Amino acid sequence: MNKVDNSNSPEKNANGRFLLPALAMARFALAPPAITSGLLLVDIASTFGQSIGVMGQMRTTASTLSMIVALIVAVVSVRIRHKSLLIAGLSVITLSALGCYIAPSYTTMILAYSLVGVGTSMVGPMTMALAGDQLPRNERSRAVGWLISGNSLSYLIGAPVIAYLAGIGSWRTAFLFWVLPVTLLGILSVIFGLPSRKDETHQGANVDIVASFKAVFTNRSALSCLVGSALLMASVQAVLVYGASFYRQQFLVSRSYASLFVIGDAIFFTIGSVGSARLVNRYGCKPVIVITGLIGGLFVSAYTLLPILWVSAAARFLCMLFIGFSLSALNSLILEQVSENRGTLMSINSAITSVGSSLGSFIGGLMLLLYGYTLVGVSLGVMAVASALVIHFLAVDPNQ
Repeated sequence: MNKVDNSNSPEKNANGRFLLPALAMARFALAPPAITSGLLLVDIASTFGQSIGVMGQMRTTASTLSMIVALIVAVVSVRIRHKSLLIAGLSVITLSALGCYIAPSYTTMILAYSLVGVGTSMVGPMTMALAGDQLPRNERSRAVGWLISGNSLSYLIGAPVIAYLAGIGSWRTAFLFWVLPVTLLGILSVIFGLPSRKDETHQGANVDIVASFKAVFTNRSALSCLVGSALLMASVQAVLVYGASFYRQQFLVSRSYASLFVIGDAIFFTIGSVGSARLVNRYGCKPVIVITGLIGGLFVSAYTLLPILWVSAAARFLCMLFIGFSLSALNSLILEQVSENRGTLMSINSAITSVGSSLGSFIGGLMLLLYGYTLVGVSLGVMAVASALVIHFLAVDPNQ
């Protein structure tokens, strides 16, 4: 019998109040490297004598490595405790923070930052898998919203802290005194906040790994959700990677001023992520994904085209609001696909979203090098629209 069906039992719910905060803190710890590399990309590029487009490829490298490692995690997650993989992933990110702090050259910076991809490929899918396995079905969409908003809350808190630390020191100071401590706090929260019960461990040595992969890749709905996830994550890179640099270079705003836009992104994305659960419970996952994804994609395309600072900022904030709705609903839908192989599915989803992130960073950097910021938003906004269309025509909601 599928173990997910037992998630309403009193034994599983007894420690629920500790499970979600610990997982949310782990997700919170994922964001600081991305915030630092996005907000301070101009400064990092200047240190190593590189252009913005070239320096932005450190995110591409991290995403590519994340894709490869996530496929490995998809295999080992059926044999190793999800909690252990979660702790290992956070530990790798702490090593990345130290490496970025001491990196003496462009090459070593790329190598150090690429470890973020390794950690993300463990932390992201394991937090989702644990939430799916341990929480009742009617609580999962709310939990997914809070887990995703853990990242955005990290932007909300981290952006001004990182800007301040960079102001009194350099971008290296932000890695040492923000990225590193937050990740260590994430490790402690997982160690002491997550229960270590037998039903959270590996599925056993007798699990057919090939069958687990086959169950995912032969399910058309699951595959369409994975493709939609990759396209949506590619679109988000227009804001996450190039957003701060766009305002600093196009509108000549200061680093501290640019951090306010990152805070605004976090606020609106959090509202969308948390509010998505109510819409999903009322209308279902697919309508929420499709409608908000289409609207979000249009705003992604618009924000780099608008010539007035605050009009552009408004479009950017609305983009993050609707992308928050869509991404949270999409992750809720993915959790319900082939739920008996949830660990494998979420690890594959991590690999696929890494492909999307890498693709978004690469296309954004290419458009920036060839045509400037104008086509960064347009090209990546189209991907959010494509994501919504894929989900609309090919995905199935098992609960509807």
